[in-house]
Amino acid sequence: MYTWINGNPETPKDVVELSEPIKAQLASNGLGLRLIETSRKNISRLHFIQGTIDKTLSGEYNLLSVTCMLAGMQTHFSIISKDLHMSLYGILKSGLEKLALESPLSLPSLYAMLLTCILNLSLGYSDSFIDAWLLSGSLILHLILSLDFPVQQQTPLSLRYTEDDRNRILTWNAACLQHLKFTIGVGKLSAVRMDLAAHYIDVVKHADSFNELDKEIVAELELFILLYRGILEEHISAEQLQSNLSQWHTANTKLLNLDESLELKFAISTFSLLTHRWELSQLRQADIENARENAVYDQQIEPILKHSHQIIRISREMTRQKRVIHTFDFLMGAYAHVTLVEFADHLEDIDKTFRLMEEVQNLRKDTYVVEPVSIWAMNMMRKRLLDTVRPEMDVQTEMLPGLDVWWPPFETLSTRMEYTSTEVSERDQ
Repeated sequence: MYTWINGNPETPKDVVELSEPIKAQLASNGLGLRLIETSRKNISRLHFIQGTIDKTLSGEYNLLSVTCMLAGMQTHFSIISKDLHMSLYGILKSGLEKLALESPLSLPSLYAMLLTCILNLSLGYSDSFIDAWLLSGSLILHLILSLDFPVQQQTPLSLRYTEDDRNRILTWNAACLQHLKFTIGVGKLSAVRMDLAAHYIDVVKHADSFNELDKEIVAELELFILLYRGILEEHISAEQLQSNLSQWHTANTKLLNLDESLELKFAISTFSLLTHRWELSQLRQADIENARENAVYDQQIEPILKHSHQIIRISREMTRQKRVIHTFDFLMGAYAHVTLVEFADHLEDIDKTFRLMEEVQNLRKDTYVVEPVSIWAMNMMRKRLLDTVRPEMDVQTEMLPGLDVWWPPFETLSTRMEYTSTEVSERDQ
């Protein structure tokens, strides 16, 4: 029974077997090591993983090293074969399946699960984002087995952490953040215990052994806890959400002034876009039989447009910097594209919006990121632009879902997939 629950400590669960052809490809010109090194540069926030990644460079291949190689491939499209990518991705999926009923998991295995939740490791876009919600929920359960939760009765300043304790706490915070993001994205319930989340947020804020990057993650986690409690649990009103955001801004001014805070800026725009879209849908539902003044709706639509553009601009900057874009951010970029198409009648400069979308797609040509929903949205915006430039042409714009209903953001993306079969990059033909 002990082995069934706790696993066999003599069995290295995360070691993977690679075929000789795959090993040869990875050994050629040090490709495998270069990919792992590339991935390290793209996850600076997860600095606590770096030491464990370094150990994979000199040992056997394990799930973490395979995960890192897949992450590195996202910014090395021109030199990586799709066959190699698909082989490694298959090995990762098989390895994760084997870990599902294993316990306790080693830190490298926990890190591999975390990176798989965070990063877009597949070949381009997939609408199976429910997998990230499930995997992050499973990771949280594994962490519950390995964290010493009784210490939550003590104050953070009275505690002393080993390096492993600290790393598991940071993994917990990052896992909670990812799970809440995808919970909001798919509109499902959360596996996060909010009292434990609040405790470890407090630990990172006040204990001496945590740095600014750790505090940045918990600041973002606080944002998504607010968003979850407002939109899914409906325990916080739309007006209170905006007030809470202002308080959050005040409390995190120092973090927001950091030069490398693109992730936090992206999170703020995500929070604002979703809260304003949700509030707009609430207004429409409450006033479905009575015409409300357009100015009331405009108060919501203006920030929706603003933050949709901001999300796409930040995505452009991340792509320009050759960063591996996190899966949630990747999908939110697509959602921002779709939102701008839905609200195209309210755009001041359709040409400028189209050029922004086009620039993002041009930058993505050198990556594995083929995401058909934003390509569809760009082409729809091109049609809208033709409407304004050549009004004599009969260019029909497809109807979109009514704005009086709140759709979880990734459900909105799913509804657009049916229109995207012909909107695929030529390189995938």
